Amino acid sequence: MMRVPNRRESQRQKGRSSLQILEEAFHLLRSIDVKYFLILFLGTTTFAGGLLFFIADMSRSGLARETVIPLSIGVTMLYFWMRFCQVKFCEGLWRTINHGSAVSISGTLKFRNLSAVLLMQAFHMPLMLAGLLFVIPLGWIIATFQNFTVLAFTKDFGRRSFRGLLKSSLRNSHYEWGQNHGILVVLLIVSLFVWLNIVGTCLGLATFGKAFFGIESAFTLSPLAALLNSTFFIGTLLLAYLLISPVMKAVYVLRCFYAESRVTGEDLLSRLASCRAIRKSSSRENSMRDKASQVFIIAVIFCFLPGWVGALSADENPSSHAFESELSEIFKQKKYQWQLSRRVGTELADSEEGWLARRMRELAESTQELLRSIDQWFDQMMEKATRDAAGASGGSSSDSLKGFEGLKSTFSLGLIAVVVGLILWLAFLLYRKYRDTSGNQKLENIPAEVVDLQSEDIVASQLPEGEWMRLAREQISKGDRRLAIRALFLATLANLGEKGVIMIARFKSNRDYRRELELKLRKKSELRTAFDENTTLFEESWYGWHPVEEETVEDFLKNHEIIAKESGSEVAPLTALPEGAVS
Repeated sequence: MMRVPNRRESQRQKGRSSLQILEEAFHLLRSIDVKYFLILFLGTTTFAGGLLFFIADMSRSGLARETVIPLSIGVTMLYFWMRFCQVKFCEGLWRTINHGSAVSISGTLKFRNLSAVLLMQAFHMPLMLAGLLFVIPLGWIIATFQNFTVLAFTKDFGRRSFRGLLKSSLRNSHYEWGQNHGILVVLLIVSLFVWLNIVGTCLGLATFGKAFFGIESAFTLSPLAALLNSTFFIGTLLLAYLLISPVMKAVYVLRCFYAESRVTGEDLLSRLASCRAIRKSSSRENSMRDKASQVFIIAVIFCFLPGWVGALSADENPSSHAFESELSEIFKQKKYQWQLSRRVGTELADSEEGWLARRMRELAESTQELLRSIDQWFDQMMEKATRDAAGASGGSSSDSLKGFEGLKSTFSLGLIAVVVGLILWLAFLLYRKYRDTSGNQKLENIPAEVVDLQSEDIVASQLPEGEWMRLAREQISKGDRRLAIRALFLATLANLGEKGVIMIARFKSNRDYRRELELKLRKKSELRTAFDENTTLFEESWYGWHPVEEETVEDFLKNHEIIAKESGSEVAPLTALPEGAVS
């Protein structure tokens, strides 16, 4: 019987981590065409400039009441323009990943999808505020809106653009939810440091301008007042958004690409196309390099041949060979071997560690050092406050010391309670996830001998396709063609489920499976016809108690071969039962 992987192996075979997705996003941004960056920054900078002008004009102008409506309409149009540029940027990222195999969408469908994206923006702020209020669904809300932008010009949803976009965006937002939240936490930390760097750069430039050129500004006269200015605050936030926005778009393009590839296999096709392109370019370059390399090698041989002959004659000195052999024997000693291996292992580990992983490790170490210094400072402040309180009272410091120790212990207990609460909440989420997946694993681990074909509770996902075919052979050898037809029908469902064409569930009916095939395999009419015929034969024999003849089993097997052949070329079609088994 086919071996089913356990939970630990299935967890190990899951997708990429948050840091791997971020590293791939940086690599994708380096390999994209420059024109897509120009499109993105053209839309984002115009909206940022328009928003800053609107805020400044509404806060200072005396004609704000008369100009608020046209300026608001203008800022809204700039916002829609920014969203359109972001959709085009995501389309460029998607085409860069697919290496020319991306789906081309007509102008009418692009207009419908873009209208659906702009319509969804009406719910952006209310849903984001609700997510900030309840905290937990915020990650899924952000992923859904980002997926809207990614899938607008990359997928064909037909006439139901809004419905298709919403369904695909919600489905992809649940893909690797832990990875999504890890990416958001890293981007939040990076965005905070980017914003602080922008603020520090503005203050530093103002200080240098005054020191070297004598230029006075609001930052040099009153730095605190300048920092608290609303226009400066929003401007620095917009600059930080300009820098972080391409990374976020690249991250969610990769997430949607890997989520969609689970069904379509686009990641494998993309790798195959890139390998073909590299092979063609390398073959052209090699053909041109071969001639030049031959001429160069001949010239080098004729130029350096005398020197090499002299070096070879010098190496024949026996004293040099004795010295080298003695040195190698010394380095083989144990006291040198363990030091050398440790240094080599450390260098290999450092070289394999990525740039982003090193930055995150340095950030974690600096954060740990900061927390340690804060703890030391808190202890010093407590000791100083205890001494001051004892000196002011003129007596013993035991009472004041007890009070401060009680405050410190209360603060510590509060922190411990918060940490324990977070750990319990995380454990509850993991338990729910384990409980949801444990039922499916129990069903998958049921051996073939336990399955009762007479029971109405069996599901096609309990056994692989080969086991259902084996049960069908056993029932045919026993002369029970009715149970054999049911086993063959379950084998057909298992085949389609293993290929990812349908999602097998206990509550689904045969009509639900037919609808899934109509939606996902519209062009494969032969497969859908064969499945409809097999479904009709199964329902007539199982629910209608029609007699099952040898011709019925043979027709069912022919349709099963058609389904296996059309469902995917990567798996060979199943052969029919041996001749003479149907008797």
